[in-house]
Amino acid sequence: MNETYWRSDLVLHNPWKESMPLAMRYVAGETRVDRRFSLAGGQSIRWEDVVRTLFGAPQSRGILWIEYRGERGPVARMKTYDAAHGAKASLESPLSMRDAATAGAEASNLTIVGIPGGGAQRRINLGVVNVGPIPATFRITVHARGGARIGNKVELGIPEDESFLLQDAERELGVALDENTTVRVTMIAGTCIAYASAVDEGGDSQMIAAVPGG
Repeated sequence: MNETYWRSDLVLHNPWKESMPLAMRYVAGETRVDRRFSLAGGQSIRWEDVVRTLFGAPQSRGILWIEYRGERGPVARMKTYDAAHGAKASLESPLSMRDAATAGAEASNLTIVGIPGGGAQRRINLGVVNVGPIPATFRITVHARGGARIGNKVELGIPEDESFLLQDAERELGVALDENTTVRVTMIAGTCIAYASAVDEGGDSQMIAAVPGG
C-alpha cells in the first residue's frame, strides 16, 4: 500500500441539445478551487488526473462537487486508479442527493452492504460527505447478519462541504468487514452521503455506495 499515487480521470457529457452551464468545486482541507464553464449540446469533455489538470491540486484527497441547474444534469464518470502500480481502475458514477440521508427524515440512515472479504489482503476505507446546508453529526456502526451491533462505533461531526475518511476501517471498528456484515451510518444532525472503498494489495480499488433507508 506504500508509495501509491491515486489519480482520477473525469468525463462529462451533455446528452441534451441545449447548452448546460456547470459549476465545479474541489474541496480538500483548506483548499477550495472553483471552475465554471458550459457544455454545448452533445459535447463531451475529459480530464486526465482531474485534480491536477483542472484544479491544480496534485496529490491531495478531496471531494469534487458538480452543480447544474434544473433537473437535467450531465453524464459523469470518474475512473480512479493507483498510477504508481498500474492498478486496475474503478469506474464510478457520482453520488447525488438521491443517495443522501437526513437526520429526522424518513431516510435517516445509510447502509453499506456487499463489502468484499479478504482480510489482510485488502484495506477497507469508509467515507462520509456532508451534502447539507448545516454541520452534520453521524454515527458509524457495524452489524452482523442478524442485525446485532458488533465492534466499536465512531461518532463525530463535520462542517458543510467537508468529508471524513475512516482509513483502515476494520482496525478502527475492531471487526472484520465482509459480505456477512453491514455498515450503518446513522444521521444525528444534517445530511450526508457515504461509501466504502476496498483497496487490494495490488492497488485495485472498488467503491460501494451506501443506500439510504429508515
